[in-house]
Amino acid sequence: MATFTFQDISFLAPKQKLWTPADISTLLWLDNVDTSTVTLATGISQWNDKSGNGKHISQASGSQQPTIVANSLNGLSGVQFVRGSDQFLANLSTAVSPDKFRVVCVMQKTGSAGGMILKNGSLANDNTAGSALGFGGTTYDDSGNNFIFLHEWVQWCPTTYAISGSTPTIVSALMGSKFHAPSGTNDGPLGVTFNGALPYTFATQNNFPTRAAANSFYVGGGNTRGLDCILYELVAFPWDYPNLDAPIYTEGYLAWKYNLQSNLPSDHAYKSGPPTI
Repeated sequence: MATFTFQDISFLAPKQKLWTPADISTLLWLDNVDTSTVTLATGISQWNDKSGNGKHISQASGSQQPTIVANSLNGLSGVQFVRGSDQFLANLSTAVSPDKFRVVCVMQKTGSAGGMILKNGSLANDNTAGSALGFGGTTYDDSGNNFIFLHEWVQWCPTTYAISGSTPTIVSALMGSKFHAPSGTNDGPLGVTFNGALPYTFATQNNFPTRAAANSFYVGGGNTRGLDCILYELVAFPWDYPNLDAPIYTEGYLAWKYNLQSNLPSDHAYKSGPPTI
């Protein structure tokens, strides 16, 4: 018998331990709660990747460095990005993945303007290289709906599910520079969930343009296209990871770590307890 503690969770279980992203092969794992991964200067000058792939992100300019917000969620810290100061961290030599991948993160909007939280690739004005995960703010579709987007093309979601600044949210999304939804499909493989649930159906879109493989990535946007937000943790892994439950495990891990388990749907595998192995 052994005792396992995970924040305020303590229980006895034979031959079990709490699951973490260290138990799978990840592409990228950013966890500021592990203070050994964060280098502080004016703000955060470097945030190290825990995946083992060395995809660390950095920012040399002091005014553009995001800051640590202590005791922000369940007593844990977060990384705050301010769009008006063009705060972001980047890796300019490699992408999260040159192809499609799944990302799961805990984030909280802190402003009304829309923008990107993760940009994989350059996303130049011609929008031919890369993809992005972001949220609408003052920009809407023809029906007045806020949006979440993958690539520069948007996937609409009802305003009911727009993320407010007061609501920390677990967001899971499939994204990638070579990936697009089949023409004429509504709820295809571009799956996005909020707190472990798929709350809406994508509007029909045309095919995405052919995109070059990404070779860089940005957290917090960059180029004045970032999102006012607090990012707590971000995990990315291949979209076709052999264990198809990896996104569910990650949602459960993040929910219980940040005390968001009450936001999970009643039928979520980890509604009543964190994932163990």
